Amino acid sequence: MRAFTLLHKYLPRLTVTVMVFFASSLASGAQVFDRTFFGAHVHRSVQNSLWKQVGFGAIRLHDANVTWADLEPIKGGWQWSRLDKITENARSANVEILLPLQSPPAWAASDPSSAGAYGLGANTMPARMADWDTYVAAVANRYKGVVAAYEIWNEPNLEHFFNGTPEEMAELTKRASGVIHLVDPAAKVVCSGITGDYGVAWLKKYLAAGAGQYCDVIAYHLYTRHQPPEKMLPIIAAVRKALNDMGLGGKPLWNTESGWLMATGGAVDIAASGFRPDAKVLSLDEATAYVPRALLLARNAGVDRFYWYSWDHSSMGLSGGRGLLWTRAARVYADFLKLVSGSRLDGCQRADILWNCQLQLSKGERLSVLWSETGELTVRSPQAGALLGITSTGEIKSLRPIVSGEPIRIGMVPVFVRENR
Repeated sequence: MRAFTLLHKYLPRLTVTVMVFFASSLASGAQVFDRTFFGAHVHRSVQNSLWKQVGFGAIRLHDANVTWADLEPIKGGWQWSRLDKITENARSANVEILLPLQSPPAWAASDPSSAGAYGLGANTMPARMADWDTYVAAVANRYKGVVAAYEIWNEPNLEHFFNGTPEEMAELTKRASGVIHLVDPAAKVVCSGITGDYGVAWLKKYLAAGAGQYCDVIAYHLYTRHQPPEKMLPIIAAVRKALNDMGLGGKPLWNTESGWLMATGGAVDIAASGFRPDAKVLSLDEATAYVPRALLLARNAGVDRFYWYSWDHSSMGLSGGRGLLWTRAARVYADFLKLVSGSRLDGCQRADILWNCQLQLSKGERLSVLWSETGELTVRSPQAGALLGITSTGEIKSLRPIVSGEPIRIGMVPVFVRENR
């Protein structure tokens, strides 16, 4: 076992905690960082190409103006042009496409006067289930072999997206699954992306109505109310328990949406983003810190995909200029992806405020990633090799050689110790 110890005031208090926690955590099993783990929302994927340089393995077409209401604004009057261009462009980047199926047009809505997030009636059940079946079949037939996965609705536990019941959403899931698996057996059906720590009760009702048996993948949105990424962990644990209680523990779990308000150079319009006026906006340092921490912690907890929201949102985007400019957050995401893609994550361990994740990189060398949840502290290097840090522009670069046991100053922005080979 390879452990590290804390220096100064932390040493007497935490040495035993470190050793015991490491032993239990490493027994949980390794997780591989394949390329498709790194997903994102790219709202303007056709208009800009910078996102292709990051290396995302998957994109989710939410907030891309391709809902049912966009595709069939009048009955039978299909408008495929935008989605055709998006899917063609995504395929040119060799990324897997996840398409949410949601939001009936007013003519198909059970309540066309209801003010949904995507138009009148878009947050309601379809008035006629046959229209829902026709919509799902039309999309699945057109994009057979192109769209890899379909998610049945976005955040149905929020009324502006869906004002129906978990049982009604389970029925929509069942019907969509039957159509998709008949038309395109290779496509995955992803259960509704429910959101927030407050959404677990909704998830339980949705699963109790039988939805899980019709899905190949379980989705959840690991939003932390703009608190640090470590706050995802109790949400994941609660979701896992709900799945296990329903006999669905073996299903893959995808985080199909989560992110943070970020200061990336322009003004952040909190109200326009749909958040309360007191919502936290991450500083450049916080955004830089949260990116690798979120990805590591989710993968260590067994989350198989992480679709970041988003690449090019005006207030929650990793990039600047709505997808046209590199920022510190965008660059650290790209460099972290390149560093760990294809690696094996052997475990992340916490000792008080200190975290250490251990990976075996694709060429066999070991990598330790260390950070502090709050404040700063000094630790001893767990191995000899090179000390890597995140620069002021977001690149992950080698800073200097380091020997095993050498003191390292740790803060909220992760540092990396890579073994020499």
